[in-house]
Amino acid sequence: MLDPDAKVHQKVNDVFDKSADVIPTIFEGGKQTGRFVREVDSTLLAFSVLSAFAGAVTRCHSERDLQFADLIHEIKQQTIARLTDPDDRTVDREA
Repeated sequence: MLDPDAKVHQKVNDVFDKSADVIPTIFEGGKQTGRFVREVDSTLLAFSVLSAFAGAVTRCHSERDLQFADLIHEIKQQTIARLTDPDDRTVDREA
């Protein structure tokens, strides 16, 4: 009999793996169209984003004063900073 937690862990891992495949493709597309700088390692940045997201989820469960939206906004800002030219950085907090 399978452990119910093992099923959940497998589903989480599957989503992580799919995201780890899709995100670099998006970054590469942005590089090809000139929206993103070419110097970024898309795969490495994607794993960094996913790791930051996982950390945000974990911290919000253990640190009730943190707001998830604030952490996601920070991850978004950092990602945009890596992907774009400093002169092109305009991010709407609500987007």
